Amino acid sequence: MLQNYLFPVNELQSPREIIFQTTSLGKLRQVLPLDRLAALLPAKGSARGAKAWLAPEGMLALLFLKSYTGLSDEQLIEHLNGNWQMQLFCGMRLADNEQIKDVTLVSRIRSYVAKHLDLQLFQEELIRYWKPQLKETQVLLCDATVYESDMKYPTSVKLLWDCCLFSHELYEDLLKSCKLKRAKNAFNEQQLKQSTFNLLRKKSQRKSRRRCQQLIKLLTRLNGLIKDVFRLMGDRLQLAGRLRERFDLVEQVLKEQRFLLENPGKKLPDRVLSLYKPFVRSIVRGKENKPCEFGAKVHMLQVDGINIIEHYSYAAYNECKRVEASLALHGRLFGTCHQFAGDRIYATNANRKYLNERKIATGFVQKGRGDTPEKKTLRALLNKERSTRLEGSFGTEKNHYDLRRIKARNQANETLWMFFGVMTAVVRMVTKREKAQAPDLAA
Repeated sequence: MLQNYLFPVNELQSPREIIFQTTSLGKLRQVLPLDRLAALLPAKGSARGAKAWLAPEGMLALLFLKSYTGLSDEQLIEHLNGNWQMQLFCGMRLADNEQIKDVTLVSRIRSYVAKHLDLQLFQEELIRYWKPQLKETQVLLCDATVYESDMKYPTSVKLLWDCCLFSHELYEDLLKSCKLKRAKNAFNEQQLKQSTFNLLRKKSQRKSRRRCQQLIKLLTRLNGLIKDVFRLMGDRLQLAGRLRERFDLVEQVLKEQRFLLENPGKKLPDRVLSLYKPFVRSIVRGKENKPCEFGAKVHMLQVDGINIIEHYSYAAYNECKRVEASLALHGRLFGTCHQFAGDRIYATNANRKYLNERKIATGFVQKGRGDTPEKKTLRALLNKERSTRLEGSFGTEKNHYDLRRIKARNQANETLWMFFGVMTAVVRMVTKREKAQAPDLAA
């Protein structure tokens, strides 16, 4: 019996693979050049060891799947074990009696890819692959946003107490390993006081200052006891690299908080805000509901709906100084730019002069005379496109692609999480665009 299909059929494809091409995940997979992206990862050096669950293409697909679904690492593995569409998306197929029991697989893949993948090359490779589908490539939209880290709101009391917990745990471990007698310290007493302080509904400045004084005294004592153990044991005792870095960071926090306590009203730039995410700095945005944000500040470009991360930093910077670099990146990827749109912070005299010399129309408010109706119409269209399409994409990425609060544990993984979230949103948009442009077979 002959069977007719509405799409091309490969004789080597199974019925599930044929059905997969018509699903949402299948269409998403078709617009991803995973083979070209996998070429950016290093080749496997040795064939020894157990066979990997996923090929390089599958590892990248799993990270896209993580951003697309918004599932936790454990939930993603659970769904991968029971969902054949997810398995085909990642280029694998589990047997009926086979399942992945390693719940750390996603985090290990994330760490491996973050260590070896050049994210700028990864992004540019995707853009070049989608470039033939883009139309309005002469229009460049710019804006900045912050993708926040998943961390508790930083205060001096919280930071000092985290340091005290770490130093106390380290001291107890050293005593146990060296079989030494515990020296007197006030940790148990301060732990009770910290619990009482946490229950206060209103923490006045006076109470917070007093609490900081007590915690600095406790932390000084604990760190002194730890150093005494090292002096006593000598070369027989060595801290692992990560513990040594964390202890040095605690010492830095102690110095900074002592300075702030002794010099009220003074600011300390680039001070540590989190013991577990020391790379994060405060970024003052001036928003009414959130004046200060903590995470990566990203300067985003948009060309025909495609978002491109031009620059990111975990410290504050002024995005108006990124115009020249933005035009250089646009020129390398798309060619000449004829129209530029950004909010009021970009409209400096230097930027106006730079753009006018290159005969690039802008959405800036006209200075002086010569504002024609044509210029007003173009300016209104550019500003509307930026304020709706570009700024709207920020909300879409944060609400639907797991970028509201990034839960990675280190800077490299957090940056990777951010890039994959942004690119997954673009992949979804490209898929919808292809679906709208495809001919209606039912008609």
